[in-house]
Amino acid sequence: MDKTWTLEQYLERLASRDAAPGGGAAVAVTGAQAAALLAMVDRLSADDGSRIARLDAARERLELLAHEDGEAFQAVMAANKLPNGAPDEKKARTAAVKSALKGATEVPLAVMGALDGLFDLAEDVVVGAKAYVASDAGIAAELLGAAMKAARFNVLVNLKYLKDDAYADDATRRMNGFADGKKERRKAMVKQVRKVLEG
Repeated sequence: MDKTWTLEQYLERLASRDAAPGGGAAVAVTGAQAAALLAMVDRLSADDGSRIARLDAARERLELLAHEDGEAFQAVMAANKLPNGAPDEKKARTAAVKSALKGATEVPLAVMGALDGLFDLAEDVVVGAKAYVASDAGIAAELLGAAMKAARFNVLVNLKYLKDDAYADDATRRMNGFADGKKERRKAMVKQVRKVLEG
């Protein structure tokens, strides 16, 4: 994903036959949108400068990860195209594919880590949101939950092809650790927003 693209260009590329940007970039962008909405709500509510700075930093981090996801996928594609005729070529190709798949797994894990940090900030923003931006806070909470849930697919698809049980176990542990309890936390934030909007 190129940061110079317009929204229209990004969506056209996402819909194209090109493999990147794909789901990984879409998840990171979704998380970035959640961070942006939360920052807007905070600016119009509590206006907590320190928290806003962290929200802005999280948004920028997720924007970068959207770009890195495409690069990681291209690395996997390039490794799979390496020659594998001679024994030494097969060995080099296998090592390159393994390394590239690990790199492609680390990006969505980093996305999940960034989203994990956003949950802590989001809960505080939602509680302090003024009524006229409560809907924006609720949408941010839903986007955050969706991004966290969806990011797991990007980890799992790479682990499916990675022949490294020790790494797979560690990556799965980290993935589950980031995702743990997020469904309930999202529901709690949405409940808080609904109370404001329906009260």
